[in-house]
Amino acid sequence: MKLSKFGEKFSGDAGILSLMDDLGNAMAEGGMIMMGGGNPGSIPEIESVMREQMQRLVDDDQALRKLIGIYDPPQGKKDFLKALAALLRKEFGWDISSENICLTNGSQAAFFMLFNMFAGECEGGTKRKILLPMAPEYIGYADLGLSDDFFVSVRPRIECVGENLFKYRVDFDNISITEDIGAICISRPTNPTGNVLTDEEVNGLAELAKEHDIPLIVDSAYGVPFPCMIYTDVEPVWNENIIVNHPVLKGSGKSSSICADECTFAVETPFKKTAFIHRTIWQNQLSLPPEITMLEFTHIFTAIITGVLSPSISAVPFQANSKAGTSHAYQ
Repeated sequence: MKLSKFGEKFSGDAGILSLMDDLGNAMAEGGMIMMGGGNPGSIPEIESVMREQMQRLVDDDQALRKLIGIYDPPQGKKDFLKALAALLRKEFGWDISSENICLTNGSQAAFFMLFNMFAGECEGGTKRKILLPMAPEYIGYADLGLSDDFFVSVRPRIECVGENLFKYRVDFDNISITEDIGAICISRPTNPTGNVLTDEEVNGLAELAKEHDIPLIVDSAYGVPFPCMIYTDVEPVWNENIIVNHPVLKGSGKSSSICADECTFAVETPFKKTAFIHRTIWQNQLSLPPEITMLEFTHIFTAIITGVLSPSISAVPFQANSKAGTSHAYQ
């Protein structure tokens, strides 16, 4: 059996797959204290809410039939999207609706599609790249491009803080947005350094992206507004030029069967209609690695969380101290 270049690339070694494989094997063998891999701490209060909502679904014949026998639309569960948009409007005043939100089956799948939508080989033989303005960056990005020479990075400034600490800063003086840059991407907090870009740095990158008519993609795993497992005060950010990737409940009591569920806030520009992004992402998820097995968990997860969001939007705490549920100390 012969594989295509695509098949060869995604059946070979990849940093994120090696990492998760090592963690899975270590957990299966036992006898170790697991300190990483993104698994959350056990928060009884959150688990109690999840249990109640799962029981509600089981006890409701109509809800159960929808859950196990009816597909959600490609964009995601409508009630969930509306409830989440209402929550974001209320908490942050964002001019956002359900049309600006689409659900993905995990950040790896979301970034695979986003990166290759904005970068790679283009018409006329041109090629675009993803700019990473803060290095080192997340190892999971490294293998997501479908072509070679996919990323360009910028060395950060290093600022000494006290005797034994330092902080990475975006070096705007050395950032060059050329015609071959298709998008800017940052993680906030940055994995694995734990560095949290300041509001000024994010706003500066957003201005650069807007000036050059390219999107700024913000990976907010562990960041604001949720699950907010960081130890510094920063503001959530979203506007017409920013795509924000958020885990819905990452690290805040998610169960093992739905842990890959995340949502991406799509934007109106540069495609004019967010439906293009929604449909492109969802129509391709059936054939895209690496989290293909999580598709049905997305369906189950949104059914559960809709019951949490819908009854009382004001009852959902955005700034709840979930720091006790993680070993990370992001600054």
